[in-house]
Amino acid sequence: MQEKMNNVNCPYCGEEILATAKKCKHCGEWLEKDVNVYATSTPKPISIENAPPKNWLVKSILVTIFCFWPLGIAAIVNAVKVNTLFAAGNVNGANEAAKKAKKWTKITFFVGIGFWILMIVWIIFVLRAANAYDYYDYYDYLD
Repeated sequence: MQEKMNNVNCPYCGEEILATAKKCKHCGEWLEKDVNVYATSTPKPISIENAPPKNWLVKSILVTIFCFWPLGIAAIVNAVKVNTLFAAGNVNGANEAAKKAKKWTKITFFVGIGFWILMIVWIIFVLRAANAYDYYDYYDYLD
Protein backbone atom coordinates (compact mmCIF):
# COMPACT_ATOMS: atom_id res chain seq x y z
CA MET A 1 0.00 0.00 0.00
CA GLN A 2 2.86 2.37 0.79
CA GLU A 3 4.38 1.76 -2.63
CA LYS A 4 1.28 3.24 -4.23
CA MET A 5 1.60 6.41 -2.17
CA ASN A 6 5.20 7.00 -3.33
CA ASN A 7 4.25 6.66 -6.98
CA VAL A 8 3.02 9.31 -9.42
CA ASN A 9 2.14 9.30 -13.09
CA CYS A 10 4.70 10.52 -15.64
CA PRO A 11 3.52 13.81 -17.20
CA TYR A 12 4.81 12.68 -20.61
CA CYS A 13 3.68 9.06 -21.00
CA GLY A 14 1.26 8.60 -18.08
CA GLU A 15 2.99 5.49 -16.72
CA GLU A 16 3.41 5.06 -12.97
CA ILE A 17 6.86 6.02 -11.64
CA LEU A 18 8.42 6.84 -8.28
CA ALA A 19 7.65 10.27 -6.92
CA THR A 20 11.39 10.93 -6.41
CA ALA A 21 12.35 9.89 -9.95
CA LYS A 22 14.33 12.36 -12.02
CA LYS A 23 13.80 10.51 -15.31
CA CYS A 24 10.92 8.35 -16.47
CA LYS A 25 11.94 4.71 -16.80
CA HIS A 26 9.30 4.10 -19.46
CA CYS A 27 9.67 6.98 -21.92
CA GLY A 28 13.12 8.27 -20.92
CA GLU A 29 12.01 11.90 -20.46
CA TRP A 30 13.68 14.02 -17.81
CA LEU A 31 11.22 15.14 -15.15
CA GLU A 32 13.26 18.07 -13.82
CA LYS A 33 13.75 21.14 -15.94
CA ASP A 34 17.20 21.93 -14.48
CA VAL A 35 18.78 18.65 -15.53
CA ASN A 36 21.51 18.98 -18.13
CA VAL A 37 21.28 15.76 -20.09
CA TYR A 38 24.80 16.11 -21.48
CA ALA A 39 26.48 16.99 -18.22
CA THR A 40 28.97 14.51 -16.96
CA SER A 41 30.73 14.43 -13.68
CA THR A 42 34.18 15.90 -13.87
CA PRO A 43 36.79 13.20 -13.49
CA LYS A 44 38.97 13.29 -10.46
CA PRO A 45 42.37 14.69 -11.49
CA ILE A 46 45.21 12.22 -11.23
CA SER A 47 47.58 13.22 -8.51
CA ILE A 48 50.63 11.58 -7.02
CA GLU A 49 48.49 9.91 -4.35
CA ASN A 50 46.00 8.22 -6.67
CA ALA A 51 48.22 7.49 -9.69
CA PRO A 52 49.09 3.85 -10.27
CA PRO A 53 52.76 2.94 -9.86
CA LYS A 54 54.89 2.18 -12.92
CA ASN A 55 54.27 -1.45 -13.81
CA TRP A 56 57.44 -2.22 -15.88
CA LEU A 57 55.45 -4.57 -18.12
CA VAL A 58 56.87 -3.54 -21.51
CA LYS A 59 60.45 -3.54 -20.27
CA SER A 60 60.02 -6.89 -18.53
CA ILE A 61 58.65 -8.44 -21.73
CA LEU A 62 61.55 -7.03 -23.76
CA VAL A 63 64.23 -8.29 -21.38
CA THR A 64 62.50 -11.67 -21.26
CA ILE A 65 62.63 -11.94 -25.05
CA PHE A 66 66.09 -10.49 -25.68
CA CYS A 67 68.09 -11.12 -22.52
CA PHE A 68 67.37 -14.07 -20.25
CA TRP A 69 63.91 -15.61 -20.23
CA PRO A 70 64.05 -17.70 -17.02
CA LEU A 71 64.44 -14.61 -14.85
CA GLY A 72 62.23 -12.50 -17.10
CA ILE A 73 59.20 -14.59 -16.20
CA ALA A 74 59.42 -13.36 -12.60
CA ALA A 75 59.59 -9.79 -13.88
CA ILE A 76 56.48 -10.25 -16.03
CA VAL A 77 54.51 -11.90 -13.21
CA ASN A 78 55.23 -9.02 -10.84
CA ALA A 79 54.56 -6.42 -13.54
CA VAL A 80 51.12 -7.86 -14.21
CA LYS A 81 50.31 -7.82 -10.49
CA VAL A 82 50.81 -4.03 -10.27
CA ASN A 83 47.69 -2.95 -12.15
CA THR A 84 45.60 -5.78 -10.73
CA LEU A 85 46.43 -4.89 -7.14
CA PHE A 86 45.99 -1.17 -7.76
CA ALA A 87 42.57 -1.71 -9.37
CA ALA A 88 41.55 -3.77 -6.34
CA GLY A 89 42.48 -0.86 -4.08
CA ASN A 90 45.61 -2.45 -2.63
CA VAL A 91 47.99 0.47 -3.19
CA ASN A 92 50.69 -0.88 -0.87
CA GLY A 93 50.62 -4.26 -2.61
CA ALA A 94 50.79 -2.54 -6.01
CA ASN A 95 53.82 -0.51 -4.91
CA GLU A 96 55.52 -3.65 -3.59
CA ALA A 97 54.83 -5.51 -6.85
CA ALA A 98 56.21 -2.54 -8.80
CA LYS A 99 59.42 -2.65 -6.77
CA LYS A 100 59.77 -6.39 -7.39
CA ALA A 101 59.04 -5.96 -11.11
CA LYS A 102 61.73 -3.26 -11.32
CA LYS A 103 64.21 -5.46 -9.45
CA TRP A 104 63.61 -8.54 -11.60
CA THR A 105 63.64 -6.53 -14.81
CA LYS A 106 67.04 -5.06 -13.97
CA ILE A 107 68.43 -8.41 -12.80
CA THR A 108 67.23 -10.05 -16.02
CA PHE A 109 68.78 -7.27 -18.10
CA PHE A 110 72.22 -7.48 -16.49
CA VAL A 111 72.30 -11.29 -16.39
CA GLY A 112 71.28 -11.31 -20.05
CA ILE A 113 73.96 -8.81 -21.02
CA GLY A 114 76.53 -10.86 -19.12
CA PHE A 115 75.31 -14.02 -20.83
CA TRP A 116 75.61 -12.45 -24.30
CA ILE A 117 79.09 -11.10 -23.54
CA LEU A 118 80.21 -14.57 -22.41
CA MET A 119 78.74 -16.12 -25.55
CA ILE A 120 80.57 -13.63 -27.80
CA VAL A 121 83.85 -14.25 -25.94
CA TRP A 122 83.35 -18.01 -26.20
CA ILE A 123 82.61 -17.81 -29.95
CA ILE A 124 85.72 -15.69 -30.51
CA PHE A 125 87.79 -18.18 -28.49
CA VAL A 126 86.45 -21.16 -30.44
CA LEU A 127 87.05 -19.46 -33.79
CA ARG A 128 90.60 -18.50 -32.85
CA ALA A 129 91.30 -22.00 -31.58
CA ALA A 130 89.98 -23.47 -34.81
CA ASN A 131 92.15 -21.14 -36.89
CA ALA A 132 95.21 -21.78 -34.75
CA TYR A 133 95.20 -25.46 -35.56
CA ASP A 134 97.10 -25.95 -38.78
CA TYR A 135 95.81 -28.92 -40.70
CA TYR A 136 99.00 -29.10 -42.78
CA ASP A 137 101.10 -29.75 -39.69
CA TYR A 138 98.92 -32.74 -38.96
CA TYR A 139 99.52 -34.22 -42.38
CA ASP A 140 103.25 -33.56 -42.13
CA TYR A 141 103.31 -35.49 -38.89
CA LEU A 142 101.80 -38.53 -40.60
CA ASP A 143 104.53 -38.66 -43.27
